[in-house]
Amino acid sequence: MYIEQRDRLVAERALGLSKEQASAIVARCYGYTALNDQTDSLSAPIDGLQKIKAPDEIRALDDRVLQMMEFVRMSQNLVAPKLPAVTNGIRQGTLIATMWGFPNFEALKAYAREDTIDPVSTDPAEMARFKRRTRFIPPSQYLLGRDYSGNTLIIHTNETETSQWIDQELCLNELSDLQVAAVRCRPDADDYINRYSSDHTVLRQDLSEEHSSYLLGARKESGTRLAISIVPKRIYTLEELVASHYAALSEKSPRGRALIIDRIPLATDEGSLDAGWKLARDIGLNVVIVTSSPSPAIWTQCRSRLIFGFDRSLPLSDNSEMNSALIFATPFVGLKRNNLQLVYHSAESGAVYGTVQLIPDERPKGAQIIKRIFGARRMG
Repeated sequence: MYIEQRDRLVAERALGLSKEQASAIVARCYGYTALNDQTDSLSAPIDGLQKIKAPDEIRALDDRVLQMMEFVRMSQNLVAPKLPAVTNGIRQGTLIATMWGFPNFEALKAYAREDTIDPVSTDPAEMARFKRRTRFIPPSQYLLGRDYSGNTLIIHTNETETSQWIDQELCLNELSDLQVAAVRCRPDADDYINRYSSDHTVLRQDLSEEHSSYLLGARKESGTRLAISIVPKRIYTLEELVASHYAALSEKSPRGRALIIDRIPLATDEGSLDAGWKLARDIGLNVVIVTSSPSPAIWTQCRSRLIFGFDRSLPLSDNSEMNSALIFATPFVGLKRNNLQLVYHSAESGAVYGTVQLIPDERPKGAQIIKRIFGARRMG
């Protein structure tokens, strides 16, 4: 398999490579020094170079982007510093494309681009491909609770950007097999949703024992699966936030349910938090807490954590895992062009860099009167 790639380099006369030069190139690509003609194997691994999957393993990958990542790592191996040059002045992309039977590197990139993944797919197989490609689960799971109830902590420093991204996901994803509620304090907290969706209920009132009854009544009339609860600004307990949405979220949600607590002042005493987590577990509720002040007590209860930004002046906590993740995120958070840079963290994945795209918000701000009449259902 390595000899086949070596022979392709030699056969491309425009490259002008001898058999020995081509062998050195193939070996370096995979992080080794030499190619053995007799056994079609590589020998003398080079310390510090990235170890690449074997050609057959790369071909077996069902995701072309993952294949492309291997090609990029091969390219980096070719020009690793402090090692003898082996490229003979030929671009790495040209060499790798030739090894894999492509006419040029652009054709190789086009091959990878053709394999797209739908980030809002409800198909478990497509969701699994998303995870294999990015190393973390899709937003429909950690944010909306589809087939997931592990809880999510979102740490931010810019509330406008973070809320817009959450609202985008609420509008873009299919909710027919879910029940989702977002609780916010801002009077205009439904503005973005109102401009891009009419399939939701907005409830403006303080929480009470009847809160779920109001939402169930609105759902019976309209069939909506998304609720925005806009409540007065005060300190709430996790238990009362979960309890007030408990019945509404537990019904008619075969794939899952989520409660997004978006920058609500939250009591962090152990007793109220434990009671809230227990109540959520009773119905498999995915609790999403959005905050600018990360708490170790909440961190440990959330299997997924997203860091969009954090206050650098925060003192170190007594949770070393959270401290390490925040330090890891330091150089890679914030808005860059239309992309929100973030770090995703879980026990399974560790800390992983990622991005989400903010769609330009071009519609006029402020809910229009027709939308108010014919769009989102409102109560309270």
